[in-house]
Amino acid sequence: AAIMSERFRRGVAEARWERRPVTISVGVAELAEGDTASSLLERADEALYAAKSAGRNCVVEAQAAG
Repeated sequence: AAIMSERFRRGVAEARWERRPVTISVGVAELAEGDTASSLLERADEALYAAKSAGRNCVVEAQAAG
């Protein structure tokens, strides 16, 4: 997911946009043993906010559960 997200992010960043540059931020989390849907989404959400805090236009992988 992180590799595909980075390819997508790069494609969006390199595209020619009529009005202004467009960027995306992505948070990715891998399902770990003991994860619930809620804990997985919480880690992905934290990774997304970390990407935004890092200046946006990046992919951040969540820390492993545990």
